[in-house]
Amino acid sequence: MSNRYEDFYSEQYKADVYGNTTEMQNHAFYNVLKNWLGQHEEYRDKKFLEVGSGRGALQDVVCDYTGIDYADSVEKYYHKPFYCGSAEEMPFEDNSFDVVWSYAVWEHIPNPEKAFLEVIRVLKGGYFIFCPAWHCRPWFAKGYQVRPYSDFKFFGKLYKFFIPLFEWLPLRMSVMLVKRILIYIRFLVKRKNFPLYYKKLKANYEVFWQSDSDACNNLDPFPVILWFESRGCKCTSHPTRLKQFLCRTGTIELKVEKIV
Repeated sequence: MSNRYEDFYSEQYKADVYGNTTEMQNHAFYNVLKNWLGQHEEYRDKKFLEVGSGRGALQDVVCDYTGIDYADSVEKYYHKPFYCGSAEEMPFEDNSFDVVWSYAVWEHIPNPEKAFLEVIRVLKGGYFIFCPAWHCRPWFAKGYQVRPYSDFKFFGKLYKFFIPLFEWLPLRMSVMLVKRILIYIRFLVKRKNFPLYYKKLKANYEVFWQSDSDACNNLDPFPVILWFESRGCKCTSHPTRLKQFLCRTGTIELKVEKIV
C-alpha cells in the first residue's frame, strides 16, 4: 500500500477522527461482543484477534486478545499484544486464532477478498464476527452531503441535488434486489471459490469530509455470505437463504470449519 494510505490513517488517529474512544463500554461494537460471548461461554478463554483494532478500546473484552491495525500511531494505547500491519497480509501463522472480529474496517481495505482469505487462514476453525459499514456511497469521498452547493461547479451541484433521489429507500432496495438475484444466479452456476462481488470506490485520502469519505469499497452482505459459503463456511447469524437475501446491514457471524 502507498505511503499516502499509511500516513492518512496515522494522522486521522492522531486527530481523533478514528477510534476516538479508549473506553470499552463506549465502543459501538461492545454490546455485540458482550452478547456474543454470553451465547458462547465455551469461547471466553480462546484466542481472539481484532482486525482494525484502533486504539484498543475492546482489548479487555476477552482475556487472550491480539489487535492489528494499519496505523502505527495507536500502539501506545495497548497493554495487550498489538501488531501494526495490513489485513491483506497479516503477520500471523496459519491457524493462530479461534475467533476474529472486525468493526467498521473492511470498507477501507483496498482488496477485501484478499483480507477475507487471510481471516480464513489465521482462524484454526472458529468464528468471524464481522460488521463493516455496508453500502458505502461513491459521493462520500467529496463530501457532497455535508458541503454547501457553493463548493461545486454546475455538474457537482446537479449531482448533489439528486443525492436524495439516489438515497430514496424504495429505489435503492429495488436496485439491490435485482443485483442480488443476478449474483445468486451466478452463485448457482459456480458454487466453489465464488468470486467476491463488490464495488470499488475512489477513496479520498486528502480531506476527511465525512464518515467513510475514505472508503475504497462498497460491500453488500449477501455476496459476502455467498463468498464464505463457497469456501465451506456457514453463516450462523443468518442461517436461511431468505434471511441472507434480505439482510441489509448489521453484524454477520460466520463459522469457519477447518481440519487442522
